[in-house]
Amino acid sequence: MKHLTVIALLSCGLFMASCSKDSEPPGTNAGSGSVSAKVNGQAWSSKNDASGAIFVESQGTHSLQAIGADNSFISVLVPVSIASGQTYTTDNDAISAQYKTSFQGADTYAALFGLGSGTITFSVYNSDRVKGTFEFTGVKFDANGNQTEIKVEDGVFDIEL
Repeated sequence: MKHLTVIALLSCGLFMASCSKDSEPPGTNAGSGSVSAKVNGQAWSSKNDASGAIFVESQGTHSLQAIGADNSFISVLVPVSIASGQTYTTDNDAISAQYKTSFQGADTYAALFGLGSGTITFSVYNSDRVKGTFEFTGVKFDANGNQTEIKVEDGVFDIEL
């Protein structure tokens, strides 16, 4: 649970970071674009505005974050160096991912540190664009310790930096 809280706080902090290149701290790169996926078989897409889907690079950590029209939230955090054509997984803790039914809510399904599973592949990664695919199975536990899962599949992202 401690890891979920840290990931959630880091994700929220990165999401709140400005997408304006004029106000970015040194060593930060950010941009906006689109994200789509299937969540438990249902079509999902990010809001169609500048804050709907963002990608932030800062201090060696890369974060893809998107808010849906229903205010649900998807994020994938990659705390390692990345390159075009590479796939990163939860198997070696190279990524963590989460789906929240509400951006500000506590109902979180996570894939991190051996909990759940997931991958992200960067087909394009350069100074102008980040593009690729992702999928993950997020897990949450209720107050009685019962586990439920959510599948985020066929994820696609295209972000201009």
